[in-house]
Formats: sequence, C-alpha cells, structure tokens
Amino acid sequence: MSLVRTLAVGVALMVVATIGADDKPGKLDPAKLVGEYTLTEGMKAGEKVGEKSLEGKVTVTKDKIKIEGGSSGMTFEFAYKVKADADPAEIDLEITMPAEFKAKSKGIISLTDGTIKLCYHPEEGKDRPKKFESTKENGYFLWTLKKKSDK
Repeated sequence: MSLVRTLAVGVALMVVATIGADDKPGKLDPAKLVGEYTLTEGMKAGEKVGEKSLEGKVTVTKDKIKIEGGSSGMTFEFAYKVKADADPAEIDLEITMPAEFKAKSKGIISLTDGTIKLCYHPEEGKDRPKKFESTKENGYFLWTLKKKSDK
C-alpha cells in the first residue's frame, strides 16, 4: 500500500510542477513598469545616441510613457499596450503628442531588476523586433531605462 501511496504523491507532484511551468516566472507584469526612469543607453539603427539624448525624464503610467527634455527639448507622449504573455513581451506604441509626430510602432519590452529594455522600429508598419538588437540593417531603436529608486 505504501508503494501505491508513494506513486500517487509522485504523480501529484509532477502534475503540480507541470501546471506551474505554464506560469512563466519571467513573465512581464505591466503594473511593475509604472514609475520614473532615467535613460541610460540608446541606439538608433545601430548608432549610439549622444549623452544629450539621455538627459530626458521618463515617466511611465499604466497606459502612457512620457519623455520630457532630452536633446530636442520636446515632450513626447506614447500610449501603450503590453502583451505580457509573449516571449519576449510585446508592446504596441502610439505617439499621441506632439500631434505632428503621431505614429504607431510595434516593439518588445523587458523589465529586469528595475531596468527596462525597449526595442521598436520608429516607422509605422514595420515588423516587430524578435530580439533586443539595433543595427543599421534592421533600423530598430533600442533604449535602456533605469527606474529611479523610491526614496
């Protein structure tokens, strides 16, 4: 009888482990994106951006990303939606401000230890990136943002 009980416990543990495997531990929680960030790195079509471009203030809310300042001195606002169950997580962006720059982009996003990586093509209608990489050939923009500590 103890052999049957041991087998039953073993099968039960395997079922629980399989169910838990469907719940990706690295899955992005969009609520954790909310906060203030500083830009730490940027690439545009394989070219590293200058320090002046990293000076902007970035604020992420549950549905908007706002970038103030930087080399242009302008404020940009993006509406966004995240598909967290994709691997990597997908993000759809739409510039809502300034009006003359309105456009939509498809990208990917990750959040690890308070650092966001965001990769997308700035031109509407271009394919979504498959990995976090910016080259002259693919034309993708790649940004790294570090969350400001809550002090």
